[in-house]
Amino acid sequence: MIVILLLIIVALIIAIFFLYKKIMYLTSLEKTNSNTILELTISEKAWADQTVELSDQLEKNSKSYEDGLAKQKGILFGKGLEKFLPYFTDFPYNPLDVIGVFDTIDFITCVGRNLLDNNPNAIIDKIIFQDVKYNTSKINHRQDAFRDAILYGRVGFEIWRIDEKTGKLKVI
Repeated sequence: MIVILLLIIVALIIAIFFLYKKIMYLTSLEKTNSNTILELTISEKAWADQTVELSDQLEKNSKSYEDGLAKQKGILFGKGLEKFLPYFTDFPYNPLDVIGVFDTIDFITCVGRNLLDNNPNAIIDKIIFQDVKYNTSKINHRQDAFRDAILYGRVGFEIWRIDEKTGKLKVI
């Protein structure tokens, strides 16, 4: 149990380090963008003609950039945090039942999976597909289609075999 906690702590520290590096990188991009705009030189006549237009455009671009930067920071934080969801104290399932996917969905929880190792007669009570959202984010169209396929029973199970002589695939 202590080993698992130490591994979780190490993984959390690594995730925080990479999030910090990404945030610092994004912050340096923001500073570089600001310096680039300040370094632009425009002739005095063109400056007089375009001052108001450029000022409005700069304000609009800065707002868009700041919004995008805030959104990106939230996404990075959420992506780091979602990996530790099964270890939250209020997560209702056994972390050993959880399989991380982190693509269209984040987790597949097979309730009872942890019992299969020690009991060949154990069963999986339920399979739950889960996605983690941070703050007010919503599911995208791929996740929506994935959810609908599950809810409407368009789910299957297949076993594929590779023939060692021919290398061809076939469903068995």
